[in-house]
Amino acid sequence: MRSLVNWIVVVFVVVFLNGNLTAQVVGKLSIENAEIIGSEVFFDLVMQESPTSTGPIYLGHADFVLFFGYTSFLNPTIEKIENPNPPGGFVQNGYCSFIPTTTDGGANDILCQKSYYDGQFPTFLNSEEIIINLNSPTPNDQTDFELKMARIDAQPSIHRLGRFKITGYQGGQVQFVWDQDVPGFATKVFSLEPTTPFYSSEIELEYEDSPVLGIIYSDVDDLSNNTIQIAPNPASNYVEITITNKETIDYQLLDVHGRLIVENQITGSEVLQTAHLPGGTYFLKFTEKNKSFTKKLIIAH
Repeated sequence: MRSLVNWIVVVFVVVFLNGNLTAQVVGKLSIENAEIIGSEVFFDLVMQESPTSTGPIYLGHADFVLFFGYTSFLNPTIEKIENPNPPGGFVQNGYCSFIPTTTDGGANDILCQKSYYDGQFPTFLNSEEIIINLNSPTPNDQTDFELKMARIDAQPSIHRLGRFKITGYQGGQVQFVWDQDVPGFATKVFSLEPTTPFYSSEIELEYEDSPVLGIIYSDVDDLSNNTIQIAPNPASNYVEITITNKETIDYQLLDVHGRLIVENQITGSEVLQTAHLPGGTYFLKFTEKNKSFTKKLIIAH
């Protein structure tokens, strides 16, 4: 009976200690270098060890789940980005910058990065979320572990999983927000123990969302005593702007990146020539007495 009790105590202590140790390993996820270029949106996924963590992360399998501002896209696609100038000129590791425990600044690092690049599978989880599934390398022995497995510590400059692209941007607000606890799928990251048999455990996470990108527009006219009409929209050669009130209002025509194309004032109505502008998404911003109203304009030739 005593041996049975002792065995139960040993099992309890091992599980308890292992659980506590796992809970103390904390990762921090962030979205960096997000930018809009034409109809495409780019972003980097970066991971590092949190300042509250008691040790490094040996990155195993993971699911990175993000809301992406789907209302600003039409028929979007997502893909990981290849590096046009891969290290060594022949091994494609995308923009992964992970390094293994046994780092040499050369072949070992490149092969580790290639393994994690090959294991990235970005797709759409549903209409509102993207998921980047990561299948990490599987070490065969201790030497293999130290050469293959990414060691994530507190140095963010070397812990970029990769760069990704979403197509189909139509204008408007974009922000990448981490899905932390939505039922069904949520972001999960596993870390391996650094010695055989390399047990894997889910770790705690901290999150940093991306900044808001793009122009925020509204179909609600907030200007006092004025109703603004824009037609035709989509436009080809011209668009007529009509204001019911005879007061003078400032307006700006901006491209999808927020760059100023035209700036003027309007009283009553005005015809804005658009034949010379490339087709795409633009914004008309109206300002009156410290209030503003921005409306999306599509130019299609």
